[in-house]
Order: sequence, then C-alpha cells, then structure tokens
Amino acid sequence: MTTSSVLALWCLHFSVGAENHLEATAALPAALPHPSSTRMLPVIQSLLLEGPDHTPPTVPANLLVIYSSQNSLILKWNASTDNVGVLRYELSLDGNPVGISKSSTFTFVGLQASTSYTLSVSAVDAAGNRSAFKTLTASTNAVSSGVSLFTLATEGSVMSISGQKFSSKSMPAPAYYSNFDADTTGLIPPGQMTNLSAWGTVQANKAHSGSKSLEFNYSASPTSTKSDWQRNAIDLGSAGADKIYVSAWVYLDKGSSTSTSWQWKGFPTITSSPRLYYDLSNSYPSAPPGSYAYNMTAAFSAYWYFDNARWANGAGGVNYYDHDLQATKRGVPTSGLPQDAMLWGQWQRMEFYAQRSSAPNVADGIWRGKRIGKDAYNFNFINALTHHAGNSAWRYVVLSHAIESVYDGYLDLDLFMDDVYVDTTQARLELCDAVTWAGRKHCEIQRATSWSDSKIVASLNKGSFKSKSMAYLYVVDNNGSVNPDGYPYQLP
Repeated sequence: MTTSSVLALWCLHFSVGAENHLEATAALPAALPHPSSTRMLPVIQSLLLEGPDHTPPTVPANLLVIYSSQNSLILKWNASTDNVGVLRYELSLDGNPVGISKSSTFTFVGLQASTSYTLSVSAVDAAGNRSAFKTLTASTNAVSSGVSLFTLATEGSVMSISGQKFSSKSMPAPAYYSNFDADTTGLIPPGQMTNLSAWGTVQANKAHSGSKSLEFNYSASPTSTKSDWQRNAIDLGSAGADKIYVSAWVYLDKGSSTSTSWQWKGFPTITSSPRLYYDLSNSYPSAPPGSYAYNMTAAFSAYWYFDNARWANGAGGVNYYDHDLQATKRGVPTSGLPQDAMLWGQWQRMEFYAQRSSAPNVADGIWRGKRIGKDAYNFNFINALTHHAGNSAWRYVVLSHAIESVYDGYLDLDLFMDDVYVDTTQARLELCDAVTWAGRKHCEIQRATSWSDSKIVASLNKGSFKSKSMAYLYVVDNNGSVNPDGYPYQLP
C-alpha cells in the first residue's frame, strides 16, 4: 500500500463518518495505528513530510564464527539499525539463500568437513529495504577422532544434540539424581539410606537451584564429644560398579563455631562395605566380630581444616582387604590437600570419579576429586591398586560421614548439598559458562533421556543460570574425553 493510498483511506474515514468506517479502514495495515488513535497525528505528519520509507538498514557488522564443527558453522554479528526497525536478517551460503533469522545469530548446517564457505548476511526492514550483504569466509573442522557436536535442536525444555563419538550409555538417565524440591522436608530423601541414628534431611534453608537441599547439621563439643556422626548413602545395587561418577553442589557454613581445627570425614566415600565405612579393619569403629571386611574395598575422602584458614593433610585414599595377609591395605599413598580445596559461605560444585583397577593387584585404578572452577584437582590418583582377588565391586556412595577430632572450642557446621548426581559412567552432558572446557567456572549437568554414539536427547536443567544467558554445551564420553570447544546455546 502506498503512502498516498494510506492517507486517502484515513481522509475518507474523517470525511464520511463512522457509518463507512469499517469499510474505509478494512485495508489498513495492521501495524498502523487506528485512524481515531491519538497517535495518528505524528504518523500522518511523518508520512506527509518524509514520504515512503526508502532507507535501508545499516550493514551488519563484525561478523564472527562463534562455533565450528565438521558439519556446521554458527555466525554472529552486530545488530543493524534502521530508521523504522529491522524486521529480519537474510542469510546466504556461497551466494545461495539458505534462511532468515530474527536474531543476530544463525547456524549453517549440512556442511562438508574441511571446507571453506562464504557466509553472507543482509538486514531487511518492514518496508522491504535491504542492506548490502556483509560476508565472511570460514571453514568447517577437519574430521575429528574425538567428541564433536554438530547441531542442536530445541523444543520447549527438550534438547536434541547430534554429533559423533558420544560413546554408548545403556542407561541414559543417571543412577541417582535429586534437587530435593519434590522430597518431603525433614526426612531422608527417597533413594538414600543410613545405618546410623542421625542423618541428613531435606530442608528449605538453602538451595543452589529450586527451593530445597539436603542438610547435615553437625555439632561437636570437646567438653562432651569431639565428633558428630551423620551418614547418608546411595545403594547402586548388588552388582555394584567398577566406575562411579559423583557430582554435588555443596555449601559450607561454620555458623557459630569457635573451633579452628577439625576433620570432615567422607565426602564422598565409595565402598563395597555394607557398614558404609571406608576403614575396612575389623576393629574400628565398633565392628562386629570376625573378618567382615573379607571382600571389601573403598575409595574415600577425608578433609582436615586447620587454623581456621586452610585445608590440608590427607585428601583421600583407596583401601582394599588383602586375603593373604588378612589385613586392610592402602592402595595409594595419601596426598596433601590444597589450601583452597573448598570455599566457605558459597555454593560450589564438587565432582569425583572412581575407577577400579583393570585386574586384581594391578595399580592402574583412578580416584580423583575436583572443585569446578579450580584449575587443579584436589587429589588425583591414577595408579591406584583398588582391589585384591575376590574383592567385591563398589556398591555404596556415602555422601557424608562425620565431623571428627575437634581440637578446640566447639563446632557448629551446616553442610548443604544440592543437585546430587551419581552415575556408573563418566558419560554426561554439561551446560557451562565458558567457550572452552578448560575455561569453565560454572557447569550444570543435563539429565539425558536417550543416548547413542551420535545423538543425545536431554531435559534442560538451567540450575542457577539466568534466563536468556549464553551457555555452552559439552559432551563427556565414557572415557572422560570431551569436545574442547563448547556449542553455544542461549537459554530460554
């Protein structure tokens, strides 16, 4: 519709009155104000003074490929400006139109590996005016032997990721996961167990995501007792597992504590012992008579906090029961703990991985722990002797044992855990804050509903990421290999 015809219709409305109003205005563009609107005057003045809109948008600037794979390229640019407003962007590949975008990014898919392409983008306004094309030459990645993400499709909160080398995962969902929001306050969470008279319970005092978390409220006084035992565990079943991955968001609160030095036992302990303890001797603590530990093995963590300022001493170890010697043996030497292993008064994500030796009496097992956002591992044993012939596979994941050895004053420690994730493989899907895996400081695990070597379907878990923020997808395979560069994804 031309400017003159629009004005003619408006003039007709004002001259013939309300009786002909519907007929006269039926053809008006929907985006224009109603003729009786108080906004009419500036619109008419603009049309009379400026005439038809022939001004194209500015050319998109600063084109940048923010992600590349063997089969796709994601292009980003600075938004164009226009005297009325940019309606859309039109994209071309090697001079051929391939699609439009309402935002300032576009994903080119179905490409060939190791191939150079000319990517072009033009801005279009509501009047159909087009800017000149801005172009950029970019190449797809070479065929990779590792994990690669090619495309991402979303529908609501469901993500579908295609790629290669994702490895197999017979059970897509983790062995255990809970953010505790659906669990009953004051009770031990479903899927967890204890063999003590005190344990962690679901509370609404703090949460990393949602409204609830698992709370262990420890207190210990040297005038009565130097320890407080509370224990929760997850049973992986009688078959056990040779590989166990554990992740949890953890918050440490010293409350009114006056003690400056003490020990926190067992986050986590991975054990085959039904007593849920890592010390496999038959004397501590209060073990039943006999060699109950005959088939037992354990990988454990134990943290010492000193001088109200630093973590130190033994970080963890691996124990197994030696049948020949009828004694508990240490499978790795104890290593020291970094002073900044954990933080106070803030949520932090801790992760652990245990892998049994390839055969009895072979020192090639793995036991490692890390705080996400900290470059170095808290501990990393890659030559652990995890079991003797006849020892059982790991079965229980113990989330916390006790506060022990309170040296001075008293201790009032509140320990919160949220988004607890336990699985029998390293394979998982992560949503992180950095463009590279090495640079990540904040990641949220996504729960998969289907998993194959080339496709993963998962439910979106934003965790503490904000809506509309940019995050990056990573796939970790069974062996711990991961795509080094993240696949960008703007959260809904």
